[in-house]
Amino acid sequence: RAATTPRFARRVHGVARAGFAADPALYARVRPGYPPEAVAFALDGVDPGRATTLEIASGTGILTKLLVDAGCKWLVAAEPVAEMREQFAQDVPNVRCIDAPANALPFEDASFDAVLVGQAFHWFADEASLVEIGRVLRPGGRLALLWNLEDDGVPWVRDVRAAYEAHDTGPRGDVPQYRKGKWVDAFDAPLCRAAFPDGVDRSFFDHAMPTTRPEIWERALSKSYVATLSEAERGQLVGEIEAIVARHEAAGGLAFDEAGLAALPVRSEVAVAVRGD
Repeated sequence: RAATTPRFARRVHGVARAGFAADPALYARVRPGYPPEAVAFALDGVDPGRATTLEIASGTGILTKLLVDAGCKWLVAAEPVAEMREQFAQDVPNVRCIDAPANALPFEDASFDAVLVGQAFHWFADEASLVEIGRVLRPGGRLALLWNLEDDGVPWVRDVRAAYEAHDTGPRGDVPQYRKGKWVDAFDAPLCRAAFPDGVDRSFFDHAMPTTRPEIWERALSKSYVATLSEAERGQLVGEIEAIVARHEAAGGLAFDEAGLAALPVRSEVAVAVRGD
């Protein structure tokens, strides 16, 4: 059996579609990657040279490039936003990226040994998508969900996050976000329990990425719910973040080296579920 019922096709959250279409080159440039140990854990028990692997909601290919580096040979990506696919084609030209959402995958049953999703599952954390993912996974196949989240245990990061996260609710409604934790509830739906009877196991990996001053607010601008703000609202937000950065620099809580780089602390999560028999 290939693909699901037509009523599920092409359903992509409006904020995700508009926000990620706005500036995919910026997204590709400023978003953090994943540490090697997180990628290795996501692929634990998978032979990358032999396994058939699907990456869903591949975006611009940030995770895809790491999967290629990890040796994934039989890899295909799926991304429903056209502008992201165009950037993907530039950044990862040797991997095929098709136009497909998570809830309507054009593959036969049990086609893949592993399915991975980077920084995206919260957008489609529902029964339809999980059942569809389970359909294309072989029995015993591995679903790995990866996320990065800036570590708000550090005061300057907490203040920057508070400035831009204030925009993920309001007139656009409650925007799905990983940090809100609602995504995990999808695994409790009856059909999802049947597909993934052992639920989901969560592991965390701390790392840091270098960042310039402008990249701190550019990273905020790459957030989907920020990209959909008006130009005036985005400009105001940049001003707020610039002031936060200057304040923490002056207080000694944020330091840039001679190359103009500071360390952005990031916590990565890898959540794994195994397809039942």
